[in-house]
Amino acid sequence: NAGANRLDIRQRAVSANTNNGLNVPNLYAISNSKTTPSISNSRSDLRSNSLFAFGDFEYGKFASVTWAVRNDWFSTLPVNNNQLLSPSVGASFVFSEFTRDALPFMTFGKVFGSWGKKPKTLGPYALNLNYSVNALLWGSNFLMSTPDGTPDANLRGALTTTWEGGLDFRFAKNRINLTLTYYFEDNKDEPLGVAVSGVSGFTSQTINAAWVQRKGIEVELGGQIIKKKDLSWNVNATFGYLIDNPVK
Repeated sequence: NAGANRLDIRQRAVSANTNNGLNVPNLYAISNSKTTPSISNSRSDLRSNSLFAFGDFEYGKFASVTWAVRNDWFSTLPVNNNQLLSPSVGASFVFSEFTRDALPFMTFGKVFGSWGKKPKTLGPYALNLNYSVNALLWGSNFLMSTPDGTPDANLRGALTTTWEGGLDFRFAKNRINLTLTYYFEDNKDEPLGVAVSGVSGFTSQTINAAWVQRKGIEVELGGQIIKKKDLSWNVNATFGYLIDNPVK
């Protein structure tokens, strides 16, 4: 009995320390963690079908245009509006082909730009009212929790539009490279849960409401430290600066 009492005292001490946010040294148990982890499991099904085409055109080794178009059909979107078309196009001009005599220190110089759209679909079952199963029973019956949010009847996918442009330089027989890029991203009509009156029976509704923009610059600088027949060593550094990120 004395041994059982001592064990009970130690167990209560561990419980008290855990409840107070403390942990017992050298006791390796989940219940002795400073932050007890949560465990969950889930299963979901989704499907997407796509058609994709691309091509490129080049003229005189100094001008090129690249294009691509893709159409996706998503099972997570409404049946009557489940496709998203994503076109894109890019162009570049190698101006160093015309400046070799005027700028002999520049091995390569190019200006480039692109425009494109990328799809953003919904998560699995976002169009449904999902009832979760409760771990407790009411007699012999299992319980379910009603959802707090509801999808808008006109909920759909969205497209993010991106513009990009920059300059690409190489010097000292391609041993030093410098790339400057400016980008602008327009993310409009992305699905977002917004608060609604609880009188409706729900506290939130998912609608195509979000409109966020992002623009910035990126700089990449690289150099070839060693260039031999059987050994090469390249060093690259990248710098990025977010100019603006407004929520429109």
